[in-house]
Amino acid sequence: MMTRNTNHINRWLHLLEWACPPSLYEGIEGDLLEQYELDTKTIGESKAKRKFIWAVIKFLRPGIILRNRFTVSIISTIMIGNYFKVAGRNIRKRKFYSFINAFGLSIGLAFCMLIGLYIQDEKEFDQFHENKSSIYRIEEKSFDTWKHDSDDPYSRSAWIQTGLGPALKDELPEVKYATRYNSDNRGIFRYEEKVFTESLTYVDADFFKMFSFPLIKGNADRIFLDKSEIVLTPAIVKKYFGDVDPIGKTILIDDEGEKSYTVTGVIEPAPANSSLHYDILISQENRSYYERNMNNWGNFNTPTFVQLNSEADLTIFKTNLDKIIDKYMRDKLEKWRKESTIQIPTDVKMLEYEFTALPDWHLEKEIRSEMVSDPQYSIILGGIAIFIMLLACINYISLSLTTSASRRIEVGVRKVVGAQRNQLVYQFSFESLMLSLASMVIGFGLVVLFFTSL
Repeated sequence: MMTRNTNHINRWLHLLEWACPPSLYEGIEGDLLEQYELDTKTIGESKAKRKFIWAVIKFLRPGIILRNRFTVSIISTIMIGNYFKVAGRNIRKRKFYSFINAFGLSIGLAFCMLIGLYIQDEKEFDQFHENKSSIYRIEEKSFDTWKHDSDDPYSRSAWIQTGLGPALKDELPEVKYATRYNSDNRGIFRYEEKVFTESLTYVDADFFKMFSFPLIKGNADRIFLDKSEIVLTPAIVKKYFGDVDPIGKTILIDDEGEKSYTVTGVIEPAPANSSLHYDILISQENRSYYERNMNNWGNFNTPTFVQLNSEADLTIFKTNLDKIIDKYMRDKLEKWRKESTIQIPTDVKMLEYEFTALPDWHLEKEIRSEMVSDPQYSIILGGIAIFIMLLACINYISLSLTTSASRRIEVGVRKVVGAQRNQLVYQFSFESLMLSLASMVIGFGLVVLFFTSL
């Protein structure tokens, strides 16, 4: 064998040695160097080097490199197709077993999907509002004489005084918008010959600026400039006006006295994952006994929401809320303290105002309010989903093991004709994969069927 007289040739030989299997390298190296020596004499050293390099490059084929450098066997497309074909044949051969296995797993998957959708919906409640990070619900925390012996002798509620909302907006610099919300009223709705009893929701003009409920018709900055205006959802519009544009139409509502209202807006209905719902929106000033409630600071009957300015400090806002209590309720609170059936220490606050950010309304179970849910429901249902999925998997494995004995002859025949262990693993894995995919499709179909039937 010739002497390697250049570092250039040696580098290419090292590359070839890395790529080729040891059993082939020595013979290839000898042939290449012999040809290089011959070419050097006949065509010159430069051309001989280029020819040598090109010959080395031709040996760097993927088949040679993969065979030498990697131990993972590559399954050909033909074999994958065969695995699917045989798996499908075995599934059809055991129709009853395959049906039970796939259907049992699909039921488990369907329950887990439904529970997962419920948990996701709970977490996404009220998250669609654009200004959610700056909108707060005002809540009252009042001393409860029935709980005076407990560690926490306070009751918390989202129902507060009717006059608080306007006072907050007028007197506190942190408050940009404020709206009250009452949805527990019903009235007789009349338009021409159509007369029905409908649910009425009373809000303030800022309602349309604070929350991201899109207006289909109307201007959010001009709605409720007059208390005789009304805003409807498309379902109510369709019910009373058909395809006629309702804007400017006059309707009558009998809510402890008949009043006429002019339609000035059409609003999209609230989505299902909203704590606030409505069909017909009317100004708060039309509520029964509105003027009396505005001056009665001992009557807690109106949920109130505020949107704070971007630069508002929550600590200062809380301090200012205490000042509102001192201004409007000091005498009344002292009277309640004196008239109490128990002795209430002077250092115990009779009433405080607290607030909760909009994204936390739905899962704040400590506050008495509408549309509230317990976060423990999601935890419990999540545990049930895991348990159901575990049972479904155990059932799937058990049914698979019951048929393993009947397939021993098949496995033996495959080994006799040359099947290797990894090929058998691939075959059974493809059967399980096909059954699992079928179960997932059936489970998804059951979930869709459940929602379409609601």
